[in-house]
Amino acid sequence: GQGGGIHSWGTVLLADSAIFGNTASGRGGGLFNGYFMTVTHSSVWGNTAVHGGGFYNESMDLTLTDSAIYGNTAVNGGGIFNCYMLSVVNNTISGNAASSSGGGVYNSSEDNIVLILSNSIVTLNDADADPDLYLDQETAIFAENNNLISDNPDFVAAPVFESGVLTNLDSLDLSLTSSSKAINAGDNDDVTSETDLAGNPRIVNGIVDIGAFEYQGSAAEQLAAPAILTGTGNFFVSHGANRHQVTWSEILNASGYEVAWTSDGQTWETLQTSETAAVITGLTYGSRMTYRVRALGSGSYTDSAWSDPAAFNVCPMDVDGDGDVTGGDRSYVVEAWLSGEGDDNFRYYADIDADGDVTGGDFAYLTANWLLGADSDSLVFPPSLCADSVFEEFASADLAVDLGIF
Repeated sequence: GQGGGIHSWGTVLLADSAIFGNTASGRGGGLFNGYFMTVTHSSVWGNTAVHGGGFYNESMDLTLTDSAIYGNTAVNGGGIFNCYMLSVVNNTISGNAASSSGGGVYNSSEDNIVLILSNSIVTLNDADADPDLYLDQETAIFAENNNLISDNPDFVAAPVFESGVLTNLDSLDLSLTSSSKAINAGDNDDVTSETDLAGNPRIVNGIVDIGAFEYQGSAAEQLAAPAILTGTGNFFVSHGANRHQVTWSEILNASGYEVAWTSDGQTWETLQTSETAAVITGLTYGSRMTYRVRALGSGSYTDSAWSDPAAFNVCPMDVDGDGDVTGGDRSYVVEAWLSGEGDDNFRYYADIDADGDVTGGDFAYLTANWLLGADSDSLVFPPSLCADSVFEEFASADLAVDLGIF
């Protein structure tokens, strides 16, 4: 009924052990704890129960250190179901599955539930809800320090699920690759042993890793962050009324780059490229976009931090690429755009008054409405231009149309 592998109401110390392939028709497929239990340097895998596939902690204290809990299954709490006080230090909880909630860890909604999580990985578990960690915020006390939760730790061989079923239990390898963000990311003050689960030194390169396994090689080097060049020098911003070009510095040893953009500071869109520039399309004319870029690592290099952000208006008149529309842009218009239709310098979206040519009337509108700072509340974008069907058609034209002038 409960505790398929071990069912205890006493005091248990379990070290250097494996608990696997057990089944309980009720609670605690691998282990059921009713009093004090400490598990260290052990593996708990392939166990099954209704609640708590790996562990079910009924009362008092359950302490787990330098251990791996993986490939266990239950309705709730595929890895662990906790009803009292659970302390998890330098553990890896991954590849567990729950058909309902808490694939990795499930904390019950009873009063006085305590979960202390430190230097641990809880990720890549599976459940219909809260696949890694279910925590009742109203009743549970949750203390955490230097963990990796619901993030990619770059395991050597990560769990693979198909329709809620782990398909590669036999080939799992939850040790860390050289690019793992878990390396050197823990807190040495919470270390309780000299070796990891594999028997290797627990601290390498001066700082403990997160998880049950310590990476034994040299620490991966984080790439330097790129700098956005767009808006400086000859790196123009605008590529028409609904496109920006974002350009950034090249980073040595980067395998590629990721550029992200937002108009509200909350929702970010991203794309990856091997180049040091990208043209962002489909923008809304008159909006203000914020961009950031990071270098992507591989092998012995990890991703860089994000660059400092840069913000620009979606406005074709920002010709000099400095992020606002001021006198320099007006000078360019005077020199290049005040030409009749058919001239090589003529561009339809500069015909603000829609009279078929780009002349003094357009210049007057530019002077009255666009020669203000980009951060000014008074900055006006011509509504007639936004609503012009011909303009909209042009704004979706091929980029080559714009390149001659921007």
